[in-house]
Amino acid sequence: MKRFVMIVVVLALTGAMLSAEQRDPIADAQAHAMIDMGEYRATGWGAMAFGASVLFSPLLGGGGVIVAANMVTPAVPLPPSRMAEALRAYDSGSDLMLYQSQYAESMARPVQRYRSRRAWIGT
Repeated sequence: MKRFVMIVVVLALTGAMLSAEQRDPIADAQAHAMIDMGEYRATGWGAMAFGASVLFSPLLGGGGVIVAANMVTPAVPLPPSRMAEALRAYDSGSDLMLYQSQYAESMARPVQRYRSRRAWIGT
């Protein structure tokens, strides 16, 4: 009986150690998105807002660009280096898809805020 209990305990601890080694695709995607956000540049939004403000007015032209910067959801592609890293890290296709969707979701809102800030400066 003691031997049976020891085997069960050892198997339970081994299973806990193996499951602890698995990576979490959501946490990894969020961390990678925050790192990659530092390299993002919203080129053109400030110049577009400035040009629209000069042509129409700050209220109509610049305001329209600011609204567009907040309303348009950015298409954030997964960089090839991150995709290669995710392919090595996750065996399951569902984990890979979860990583991709979480990366895009984690990048979209900060990109919109950055675009909006640049449009305000241009106006």
